Amino acid sequence: MGDVEDRIADLFAVDLKDFVRARNDLARNLKEAGDGPAAARVSSLKKPILTVWVVNGLARRRAEEVRALVDQDPPQTGEELRAASAARKKLLNSLLADAQKILEGAGKSATPAALQRVGRTLEGAAQSDSDNLLAGTVESESEPVAQFVATGGVWAESDEVSDSERRQLLERAERAEQEAEEMTARAVEAEDDARRLADLAARARAGAREAREEVQRAARAR
Repeated sequence: MGDVEDRIADLFAVDLKDFVRARNDLARNLKEAGDGPAAARVSSLKKPILTVWVVNGLARRRAEEVRALVDQDPPQTGEELRAASAARKKLLNSLLADAQKILEGAGKSATPAALQRVGRTLEGAAQSDSDNLLAGTVESESEPVAQFVATGGVWAESDEVSDSERRQLLERAERAEQEAEEMTARAVEAEDDARRLADLAARARAGAREAREEVQRAARAR
C-alpha cells in the first residue's frame, strides 16, 4: 500500500496541465496490475485547483517549515500567544514568499488575493487535514478554524460565516478557477487552429499563384 501512496504523492507533484493524463495512466497501470480498489481510488481523484497545487508544492519544497506549522502548540497564556503569533507570522511569510516563486515559475500571477488563498488553505490543512498536507496530497481548499492575521501578528476569530456558506464559497471559487483553466486551454487550441488555417491559406495562395503563372507561360508559348 505504501507504494501506491508514494505514487499518488508523485501524481500530485506533476504540473497541473499534466495531471489528468498522469492520473489516468496511473489508474490504468494499477488496474492492469490487478489492484482494482487502488485504481478506482486514483480515478476518483480530482485535478487540484491552483491554490491547492501550490500548497502541495510547499509541502514538498519546505517540508520542515510545513511540519512546524502543523506541530505548533496552541498558546495557553498571553505571553505564549504573543510568542506564537510572532513565530507563526514569520513562518507563514516565509512560506508565502516561496509560494510566490512557485506561482511565478508556473507562469501564474502571484496576486495578494492568490497568496491569501494559499495562506488560508495552508492553515486550514494544518488544522484539519495535516496528514495529507505533510504528504503533499491535499485535494481541496479549506478554511482555518481561527484566522491568523499576518498584518497584525495576532490570532483573531474567523468571520461569522456558516460552514455550509463557506463550503459553497469554496466550491464556487474552485469551479471558477477550473472554468478559467478550461477556457485558457480552449484559447490555446483556438490559436493552434488559427495558425493551421493561416498556413493552409498561405499554401492555397501560393498554389493559386503557381497556377496563374503556369497559365501565363502556356499562353506565351502558344
